[in-house]
Amino acid sequence: LTDAEWEYVARDGTDTARPWAGGRAAACGFANVTDLDTAARLAIDADDPGTHVFPCRDGFALTAPVGSFPANGFGVHDILGNAWEWVEGCMTVAAEDGSVTENCDERLIRGGAWQADAWYVRPAKRDWAPYWLRSGRVGLRVARDISAPSN
Repeated sequence: LTDAEWEYVARDGTDTARPWAGGRAAACGFANVTDLDTAARLAIDADDPGTHVFPCRDGFALTAPVGSFPANGFGVHDILGNAWEWVEGCMTVAAEDGSVTENCDERLIRGGAWQADAWYVRPAKRDWAPYWLRSGRVGLRVARDISAPSN
């Protein structure tokens, strides 16, 4: 997906921090996130405000099987949490003189993952990683165009 396509699908028709109601405490019903299960498994102090642990349990300490959470309004599962997703695009760098350049050694990733702080698990957050990164916390989503049925 392009960066814009990914964000459109992730927002699911909303303009809120996350597309579900109930804020951070409700996250575990919609996405595999750094929650109390992950904190217990990895010995993270969930009470430390610097850890940004979601205050709920999703039942998975690490990755979850695809489709473990409800699909969004587009029928897409796991767009937030579980694994970062590569999207088409390079990191852009703004210089002090106002010019913008692309750094394609760093590629865009979106969506956060099971171990990402809460700040990352939201449609507006962009991050980047080196194009050569291989990780159990980063994947990609394959999409295809579907034309409307002709009558």
